[in-house]
Amino acid sequence: MSDDFTEVDVFEAAKRCGIRRASWIGDWFTSWSPRNDNCNAEGNWAHWVNLAKFILSHPATEVVDKEAYNPTLAVDRSMHTDCVTLSDEQLAKWFPAEEGDTP
Repeated sequence: MSDDFTEVDVFEAAKRCGIRRASWIGDWFTSWSPRNDNCNAEGNWAHWVNLAKFILSHPATEVVDKEAYNPTLAVDRSMHTDCVTLSDEQLAKWFPAEEGDTP
């Protein structure tokens, strides 16, 4: 992915976690999996944090929410496999299972 935001309509935050501009709907974006080139973005928490960094550091964020805009965020442009993951204990604490959930 280019560092030049002027020509980018795809944000690849990890192997399966990204968004794409839906040019036929104006100012709308859809989830996107770079691995499968479909709309099923997925990943661990670190992948989604990386995607959030892409969004928050993009100049368009300054237009829609000046307070959230942060061009100095360090985005990991190579995050595909190795990253910090949440433990089972942390997941249980912050995201308790709902009745009927299966591990």
